[in-house]
Amino acid sequence: MPAGVSVSGNMTSPCYADPAAADCQAFQRAEADWQLDLTSLCLAMPFMTSCTMWAECQPLQKAVDEATGLSKATNTLCSYQSLVASVCVEMPRMKGCEAWKALCVAKGSAVKQCTQNPPLPAMVPAEGIDVTPAGANNTTPMWTYDVKEAVDTICANEPGMEACANCTEAGRMFKNCPNPLETLSKLCAAKPDMAECAPLQEMCGEADVAKLWPELCAGKLVVPPFKPVFRSINITDPCYVDPTADACKTFARAHMEWMSDMTSLCNAMPFMVGCTLLADCKELIDTKNPATNKSMAFGTYCGMPSMVGSVCVDMGKMKGCEAYNALCKAEGTQVAGCKNPGVPSTLYTYNTYGVKDDVDAICATPEADQEALPEVPAQCANLTALCAEDKVAEVYNQVCIGDNASANATMGPAVPAPAPEAAPMASAAATAALVPAATLLLAVVAQLLLA
Repeated sequence: MPAGVSVSGNMTSPCYADPAAADCQAFQRAEADWQLDLTSLCLAMPFMTSCTMWAECQPLQKAVDEATGLSKATNTLCSYQSLVASVCVEMPRMKGCEAWKALCVAKGSAVKQCTQNPPLPAMVPAEGIDVTPAGANNTTPMWTYDVKEAVDTICANEPGMEACANCTEAGRMFKNCPNPLETLSKLCAAKPDMAECAPLQEMCGEADVAKLWPELCAGKLVVPPFKPVFRSINITDPCYVDPTADACKTFARAHMEWMSDMTSLCNAMPFMVGCTLLADCKELIDTKNPATNKSMAFGTYCGMPSMVGSVCVDMGKMKGCEAYNALCKAEGTQVAGCKNPGVPSTLYTYNTYGVKDDVDAICATPEADQEALPEVPAQCANLTALCAEDKVAEVYNQVCIGDNASANATMGPAVPAPAPEAAPMASAAATAALVPAATLLLAVVAQLLLA
């Protein structure tokens, strides 16, 4: 079973431990938290049935009911919680399902939010919801692997069907079949009498489904690439208003929230210097210090406040920089994460466009295509200065030795946040290479430096 991207956050309410308590009836997990869970799940496995269905829910989720001030998707099958439930009933061991299982699957749960936002009926097996190992073999025809099998069967029997070009790899393989449900819907729109289409037609025969997913049910859904871009979330603490207060010396923005910001920034502009450095930091970020149970990147230039800062000192007006700007750019800030260790001083002036200028200048020289690389001290001066800073080379070691092998590294395990400005649906490639362009920029300069 896939590990997923990130565990559910903000689970401190007593209702997560005892959802059967009477006072938990009115408990509401925040929509933003459900959205974090859903985005995390769909970053990990974008080909899942419910992640494909998320695409068509976007307009409704973004629309606001003037009477309530809530999303028009609230308490519908398009709500973030219902879509999380629809993923987790199928893949309960994934990271991102913890909150739903704690609140909604626990025996005797009194949380009304769970009954108001159930999983899609077509995703619930005949045996009911069972997230224990005993339910591991339960399934429905609309579960992801079953949908993929239906597509494989149709395309084996009818290889000339146009939609089969979107799914060219049989079995539980999704690199060349990024959205099996989208493909199945197109196949069934073309030949609705095929036996493999009956489950989809049954699902679309339900009034709520037909209303919420008309494009899917008509075989017209086109799933856009998954590149969510968000503003910073959870910036309500007084330290975001006045980070110079003494009380802010102990304030720490959650690691998950910094990661959310970084993912958003690098989805928007993956070629930025900070996003290349992120690839270099991935191993350190993903490794826990057994003594502290924190990431080994904590307190280094690979720590998430420093990573976000490496982008936001360059591109401070981008969505995702709001938290960094509020906490760390204020003169006299007391927030330790902003200064421990902060951002390498070179990056305040050596920005993405400067790196690109250096690469352009090097590649324009007559010797650029020769095996023996030319000496270009002027273009390498900024990178030399960056790597000479204290404690920089020890964490940005691939960039600083000119061998960034992390060209295809991603935050992968990064956690997106609410309010995506772009439709958060995915091709499988969307999570495969977050930073290749930026890697090339610094890698070229670094290789020339060490030639």
